[in-house]
Amino acid sequence: MAYPTHPGETIRHCLADSAMTATELAAGLAMSRSSLYRLIRGELPVTAAVALALERQGWSNAEFWLRLQNQFDLARERRRETAA
Repeated sequence: MAYPTHPGETIRHCLADSAMTATELAAGLAMSRSSLYRLIRGELPVTAAVALALERQGWSNAEFWLRLQNQFDLARERRRETAA
């Protein structure tokens, strides 16, 4: 069974496909570069504020990013329940 990936992976792909640098994206998301890298690695969630900032960057809409995060969170919780 395939599980959804953390939305940070999608952000990583979007960044790689854009002409934007990580520093520019971090500034656009109002976060530090280290926080951006933590988000990309799946260590931080996509919050409503981050989702809106991604929308302002022209990267889909906020609902898309929040759906990805919710799908990831739900799948993680289901795996935890199954493992218990």
